[in-house]
Amino acid sequence: VDDDPHTAATREGELFHALMEYLTSAGSWPVQVPVPARVAQWLKCTLEQADLVCQQAQTVLSSEALTKFFDPSLHDFARNEMALVHQGELGFVDRLVIIDETVWILDYKRNFFASQRERYLQQLARYRDACTAHFAGKQIRTALITVDGRLWEIDPLESTDALAGGN
Repeated sequence: VDDDPHTAATREGELFHALMEYLTSAGSWPVQVPVPARVAQWLKCTLEQADLVCQQAQTVLSSEALTKFFDPSLHDFARNEMALVHQGELGFVDRLVIIDETVWILDYKRNFFASQRERYLQQLARYRDACTAHFAGKQIRTALITVDGRLWEIDPLESTDALAGGN
């Protein structure tokens, strides 16, 4: 096992993304997070890593502020890892959800880092631009979902100074 914290953090993020994709693909509610031993087998990770991402997934999936993005009875459409092309480049939105006339572009993050604001803004702006043509006439909103169960709505059309924490 690599002890490099950056590598460990990256791996944790990858495992969290994979678990969320797996758990939310079935379109059922409430989502039951499996025991870490089973997740460790699925994701080919250590029991410690599985325990951590299971806790994170449970926190996100039990957040009242986020329920509308995961409970199929509260949205019209949801897709994980939705492929989008922007200026010839392929990208994947972690979760895209349509609720009435609003398209939500959601990106999972382990944490919200102020030092990464510009990167978040650029990433979400690309996703928003790619969605504008596909979802003409719908309002497009962008947000980060962090493993502590918080929604950080971000308007990529605003400056980084306007970026503020969410719910």
